[in-house]
Amino acid sequence: MRHIVAVGRDNNLGWLRLIIATQVAVRHGLIHFYDLGSYDSLAFFRGTPFFFLVSGFLIYESYLKDQDPWRFYQRRAIRLLPMVYLSTLATIFILLWFVGPSLFVDHPLQSLIWLFNQLTVLQKIWPPAFAEYGQSFINGPLWFISTILILYICVPLIARAETYVPQTVPILIVTSLLVSVALSMRDEYDLIALDRAVLTAKSFDAFSVAAKVLHPVVVSFWMFGLGILLRRNAQVFIYFINRPQYFVAAVAVSIALSQTGFLPVDALPPFHPLYFFGYVGLALLIAFKTPRLPQVPDLSMGVFVWHMPIFKILIYYETNSLPVGILLTFMVAAVSYRYIERPIARRFAWRSSPKQSGSIAHRV
Repeated sequence: MRHIVAVGRDNNLGWLRLIIATQVAVRHGLIHFYDLGSYDSLAFFRGTPFFFLVSGFLIYESYLKDQDPWRFYQRRAIRLLPMVYLSTLATIFILLWFVGPSLFVDHPLQSLIWLFNQLTVLQKIWPPAFAEYGQSFINGPLWFISTILILYICVPLIARAETYVPQTVPILIVTSLLVSVALSMRDEYDLIALDRAVLTAKSFDAFSVAAKVLHPVVVSFWMFGLGILLRRNAQVFIYFINRPQYFVAAVAVSIALSQTGFLPVDALPPFHPLYFFGYVGLALLIAFKTPRLPQVPDLSMGVFVWHMPIFKILIYYETNSLPVGILLTFMVAAVSYRYIERPIARRFAWRSSPKQSGSIAHRV
């Protein structure tokens, strides 16, 4: 019999999501504004591993409560797609601003392909005419959005598979880990650099498209899957959440190994299980074991999506200021949440769930 962790509002997950999204923005700002490279101290505390685990932790069981695939997809679309579409619109304006209309006029077919990709789950695919600008030129973090969207698409399929093979999730976790290990044994040990090389590949054949889209999904699923298992096994969750010394020890050992050169810093989260255990464990400890703070508006996804376009505009105008970039990011995220995300969620919530009105459960 499964014992599922009950997740209500008596936690600090909202604050933690916002803090980690801000950490992502700050780290990118240090790299792009001040050219500090990827080996700064914040490399030890990347935000995406936490988001992957929390997505599995919250989203999978929310689907099992209803088991209506189309309503599930509606809820996820209401949450994520407005941000994707707004980011696409901002990307078009920035490309027109930086490059000019000739990029679109001279390559109409590729422009349509690029637009289709940006509006679906193929945000990482930039046709050859756009490859010069790269996926990270304007909004690199969209790789995370497309990966999460694909994982959400897979949730009803995984739930269906579990009716025939109950151990589907553990099997997929092990497979994901084995693929990650196999890739790490290649010359390109740093999987983050490998993914970056895939992202910037100028080829546009079927293999490169599949590699760009599926590579981060495959190597990230084990984090998403562990979130699912953690939510299902309340006793295991409670055991570890009450023993923070295990998390501290895992982080300390991983950092010590990185300092000796045995474990490269940039290969730490999300691709090292020991570090992932300690880092995400400490994050969940903060979320569930610290005194509850007042509820905060859910700006985390806005901060995650908007910071890079804002940083690029500031760099274009030679305003290399991280505080200004973070301030503008929060302002745009707040406006987006107040006047776009929240109204859309309220408008369509009644369609996505006949049992709810005015809110969406389990927002991630």
